[in-house]
Amino acid sequence: MPHSQDRPGRPSYPSPPPCTLALGKSPDQEDHYRSGVALARDFLHEVQCDLREHAGKALSLAWMQARFEALLAWDSPLFRAGFLQTLMAYLLLTLEGCEVNPASWDVDACLAQSPPH
Repeated sequence: MPHSQDRPGRPSYPSPPPCTLALGKSPDQEDHYRSGVALARDFLHEVQCDLREHAGKALSLAWMQARFEALLAWDSPLFRAGFLQTLMAYLLLTLEGCEVNPASWDVDACLAQSPPH
């Protein structure tokens, strides 16, 4: 992934936030977590597409907040953990100056770089 030219010594793929999914979870629990990860990636892609489609115009913050809250209304804490960890990984990467394309981003590889705690 590219990084800022004015900071040549900085890594282009910083460490993502820690993954709290511990080994030994049941397949059903793993499915809830993975569903959160997948939906967060889709959410980021949807927002990115909307930003490109409406270039030069501000997106409705109310729309983004409503969509975000609807996604987090799921009952499963593991779903929310997967969703939020994916958003945090994306945020950290973009703040580091990396360009992340949610449509092709390998979220699982990114989250796997961090040891569970």
